[in-house]
Amino acid sequence: MRRLIPLLLVALSAALGFQIEADRVVSRFVPQVPGLDFDRLLSGEGAGYYYWDSNETGEWAPEYNWIDASGGTDLGTGDDASFTVTTPFLIRFCNRNYPSGSTAYVGCNGALSFKNAGIPAANQNIPVSAAPNALIAVVWDDLRGTTGDHLYSYLDISNELSIWVISYDPWHRYLSIGPFRFQIHIYERPMTGMNNTIELHYQTVWSGGYNLGQSATVGLENWDGTQAAAYSYNDDLEAGFAIRFIDTNYVDNWIGEFDLLSPRDGSDDYHEGDTVTFTWEAAEYSGDGSLTYTWLLDTDPVLTDAQEFDAGGDTQIDHTFVVGDQGVWYWSVRAQEDGFGHTRMAESIRSIEILPEVAVVETTWGQIKAEF
Repeated sequence: MRRLIPLLLVALSAALGFQIEADRVVSRFVPQVPGLDFDRLLSGEGAGYYYWDSNETGEWAPEYNWIDASGGTDLGTGDDASFTVTTPFLIRFCNRNYPSGSTAYVGCNGALSFKNAGIPAANQNIPVSAAPNALIAVVWDDLRGTTGDHLYSYLDISNELSIWVISYDPWHRYLSIGPFRFQIHIYERPMTGMNNTIELHYQTVWSGGYNLGQSATVGLENWDGTQAAAYSYNDDLEAGFAIRFIDTNYVDNWIGEFDLLSPRDGSDDYHEGDTVTFTWEAAEYSGDGSLTYTWLLDTDPVLTDAQEFDAGGDTQIDHTFVVGDQGVWYWSVRAQEDGFGHTRMAESIRSIEILPEVAVVETTWGQIKAEF
């Protein structure tokens, strides 16, 4: 990768923190083959994306999240067929924009294309210039929808970001091997010039001793087949598993964790009229933009109505507490970068107590002379 990305605690963040909806068909799971040693922990990049799988840990790694898409449109079943759908929101895919209402093609053979109507049964090792291109290959293989199978297109609006779900639930492979269950998730992300986050989720991948990934292509490919974020080619997949593809610019311009330095809670005595120097760590950041800080001060411990002071690019600020400022004050710092406008708060909020100003005792020359 172009840079070593700190894999931090899952938060996106959020990791982007999406709720998992209850599965309607838990009792129909096909158990994974006992004894499988699936220890491939993958991450990589290509076509404008970084990707991680759910065997990784950290801020960018996905969590398996099966969404019940049965409330959406059932596109139908078939063998080597593809179904025309329209995009529910603006999608930027492999650095190319597809406005809301654009045409896309969902293939029976486990892939979606923004360009080609036909998804052939014979998978290819991407990138390759031959069609299909502009491709999201969740399980590109010789698949088919048989009696009782469903291929849903569904817009999930239950989260902060809407998710367009293409769900094969269930689906079969050639010679009716199955059933298998897998989904494409495309997240709405209204940020100019940035690819939408895409996730692939696998609920059931084993049937009759056959692994769904053994003869399949998994990954993303751009418009002309010259670039790809290629996750796997003819390699096993895992049940209860996910892969996430995120725009490289989004990741490279993300702000890492940082914390406050001084003053520490209750470390010194400060009075009205004192000027106090507040300091903090430099945030972890190696993006393309510039990083600035805003210092926050409030009498509320959760900073609900904080005063904001621009610290610029410095990691310290001086503040004078005037008469009337006595009491406990709470402070923290917000970092912001000017590339995508990402912000991140410091890991903690600290307190400082301001005491009444020190009284000045007036003396006369006689009193001072007497002391000597």
